[in-house]
Amino acid sequence: MILGMFFFGITNAVAKATANDLPANELIFFRGLISSFLMLVYAKFRKSENLLKAQNPKQQVWRGTLGFLQLIFLYWSFAILPMADATAISFATTLFVTALAYPLLKEVVGAHRWAATIIGFLGVLFIASPSGYLGLEGATFAILAAFLEAMVMIYARRFGKDTKAFTTVFYYTITTCVIGGVLCLFFWVPPTLNQILLMTLLGFAGTMGHIFIAMSYRFAEAAIVAPMFYTLMIWGVIFGDIFFGEKPTLDVLLGSGLIIICGLYIVHRERKLHRKHIPELL
Repeated sequence: MILGMFFFGITNAVAKATANDLPANELIFFRGLISSFLMLVYAKFRKSENLLKAQNPKQQVWRGTLGFLQLIFLYWSFAILPMADATAISFATTLFVTALAYPLLKEVVGAHRWAATIIGFLGVLFIASPSGYLGLEGATFAILAAFLEAMVMIYARRFGKDTKAFTTVFYYTITTCVIGGVLCLFFWVPPTLNQILLMTLLGFAGTMGHIFIAMSYRFAEAAIVAPMFYTLMIWGVIFGDIFFGEKPTLDVLLGSGLIIICGLYIVHRERKLHRKHIPELL
């Protein structure tokens, strides 16, 4: 899981490095293209066409469409915000999943998880700085990305155990690739060689992130590996400092700490209720 978060930290850093120069749909197209190709090679190597077959293709495509919109807002947020800030707000995904569990999944959410969710959202507001210090536009993009990512995870829960994680991720990547490619007909900036290399890294790192996360859930219980999801904050701080000279503010550190504590508590409660926490299907 830690390796998976490391690779997703790389994708975020690449997105930040290129999002101000290239349209977000172009980045998503290259990411989806490379990821889809690598996954097709893997399925061919495994000689298992069943990995590419879904029982609910329409819902998978809709989930991929939501994922495309989520990536658009995520990349826009990284273009505007420091890496640590955007990463911290992205952790609100767990809170949104809890808030949406009853209306969309009819899961009963008890007082403990509601309290953790509300406190976690206070942490998001603390980071977003309603006073305007952080910038309303960037914070709004990051919060919308977290909300849409929660919707993506809700759909993964709906699929249940009948659909393999590989299949769900493949439909996600191929759908984002197609939508991004169509939009490239209207929003396209010829990339430099350096940008092509960076987008190749974006697709490779995204694929490796999914692989390592899926492997982590094969070898350990969700309650053990899910908390490692929050190590993404470490990479956000490190890469932001090394590549962009960004130092996280005290507000960001305190707010992200509050969000992480609440998220871990929600994971703990879901374990006690025998419900599956599924960041592996992001």
